[in-house]
Amino acid sequence: MARRLGADVVTLGYLNTLFSFVLLCGGPLYGRFGDVFGSRAALMLSFSAAVIGFGIQSLANSVPMLFLSQIPLGFMHTFQG
Repeated sequence: MARRLGADVVTLGYLNTLFSFVLLCGGPLYGRFGDVFGSRAALMLSFSAAVIGFGIQSLANSVPMLFLSQIPLGFMHTFQG
């Protein structure tokens, strides 16, 4: 999909790096959310973040939208929940 939008290999590397960075930053926030609101709410947040992030990614019509779609995925920590 990224190649269809005109992204090269370096841009794909930046996209994967952003995904890892967002997960790293979102981990403590997700953990705190789970401590305060419980595991059921944390899992709902995780699944909702996945739906929103992958939904934006599926509708992306430009490379910046691909980068924008990675932001909600910072709360996609299903294993921790």
